Amino acid sequence: MEKSGIIEKTEEPTDWCAPIVPVPKPNGQVRICVDYKRLNRQIKRPNHMIPILEDIAPKMVGAKFFSTLDAAGGFHQIALDEKSSYLTTFITPYGRYRYKRLSMGISLGPEALQNKMEEILKGLEGCEPLSDDTVVHGKTEREHDKRLYAAMNRIEEACLRLNKEICVLKRREVKYFGQIINDKDMRPDEGRVEAILNMKEPRNVSELKTVLGMMNYLSKFVPHMSTILQPISRLLKKDTTYFWGPYQQKTFDTVKQKIANATVLAFYDVNRPTVASADACGYGLGATLLQDDGKKIQPIAFASRTLTESEVKYAQIEKECLASVWACEKFAKYLEGLPSFRLETDHKPLVPIMMTKDLVKTPLRCQRLLMRMMRFDAEVVHKPGKELTIADTLPRFPLNTIEEPTTVQAVESYTEPFENYISITPDRLNKIKAATVHDTTLQKVITYTLNGWPDKTSENLSKFRQVAGKLSVRDGLLIMEQRVVIPESERAQVLGKLHKSHQGINKCRKFAQETVWWPGLSTEKSDQQLQDMPRV
Repeated sequence: MEKSGIIEKTEEPTDWCAPIVPVPKPNGQVRICVDYKRLNRQIKRPNHMIPILEDIAPKMVGAKFFSTLDAAGGFHQIALDEKSSYLTTFITPYGRYRYKRLSMGISLGPEALQNKMEEILKGLEGCEPLSDDTVVHGKTEREHDKRLYAAMNRIEEACLRLNKEICVLKRREVKYFGQIINDKDMRPDEGRVEAILNMKEPRNVSELKTVLGMMNYLSKFVPHMSTILQPISRLLKKDTTYFWGPYQQKTFDTVKQKIANATVLAFYDVNRPTVASADACGYGLGATLLQDDGKKIQPIAFASRTLTESEVKYAQIEKECLASVWACEKFAKYLEGLPSFRLETDHKPLVPIMMTKDLVKTPLRCQRLLMRMMRFDAEVVHKPGKELTIADTLPRFPLNTIEEPTTVQAVESYTEPFENYISITPDRLNKIKAATVHDTTLQKVITYTLNGWPDKTSENLSKFRQVAGKLSVRDGLLIMEQRVVIPESERAQVLGKLHKSHQGINKCRKFAQETVWWPGLSTEKSDQQLQDMPRV
């Protein structure tokens, strides 16, 4: 590096001096890094906007020829003035050195390099710089060659050196930032996919972070990646004991399989009809952006995230509303400014709420969410879950194996008033949970609450269907608003506990309506049951 003019030995005193950190390379060599943490805390960053691949991809619609140009040495292409150079001084066993060119480890490096590349290629069509990689594209061979020639001239004038071994010229398909790009679509780089498929299960939190980082990089190719990963990503939570069991291994293998079969994504075209699809389950949100190319509907991007501990407690209609609003915000760069687009949901009661012009008539939480939708011009339509083939792929685990992202405090927020008033024991609460598992009616209701209600249901589910938008599932319990739904086999016991509290019939009824629920709880029949019970 000294012979190349990248660093220079210095003998004079300097205000700053950083230590070195040797990092072994896979090939056995050693990379020397400098620890600039203290310096970085004092640097004034330029805050230059760095694009992402999703910003660049729409510009390549219709392109059939591609070239990628790699700037050799990256940061080392940017010269430092003498004053800045002395700030980069570092110490080694052989003396002190300073960088004459921008070094890795300096916090403003990526922004400075991006700004430099944009300055060099400013005004050139079909040239998209992203860090030290630039993609040149054209719809015809002649257009591509003309653009490539112009880019090479600018690069030569700027004395920028390219890495001959890495540059790829005039191809129908190129690898760009871990993805394969051609004239029709984008797909994950086979090398990245293979690396993930060969990964062993993580043995600790540090290894888990590495695994999740690699998997999440490809999340836009896999519907609902964050939600599928929830059983293992929750191991990163504070105060959570790291445990890797069969359930986590099954999730790990499932994600690998989905990455191996990752969906190919089309390029976004502002002139094509656009559809955003949203879905919510008990612990996650999923969204899909699609476009109609005249022949078929093609996916443009997928997005997903897990629900926060407070969001998990939302009623299902609030979760679905949140999913739709979040989907539009996630794809805002594509949807904002469109004269119209279609927003699909499999939750039919949500359609009139989202299409209303009178927010006062909507639930309070939905009001706040819908105010965030005002910048979008969406036509909200209902589409049954079975037809929502791409978006409605949230993981549907068997009910008796669901492990929702819950805490003791979150569950107690529902059960504590119920427990305190009727002196219920933990054993009794566990019996209610067990009875819920064995109650076929409640199991159907839980399934429909998590996965969406069908157009038609049996008579015994009609009362539940009427309050479907208020139902949610927490830790094995079915919740109606803030009230625990009691399975049929336990209702007499609950009424008995209420009666033993020595309150009058009106107070018993009032508290029952505040803490527990089942169809017909407020009827005369339930009142008569309370009156007929002997007072203890």
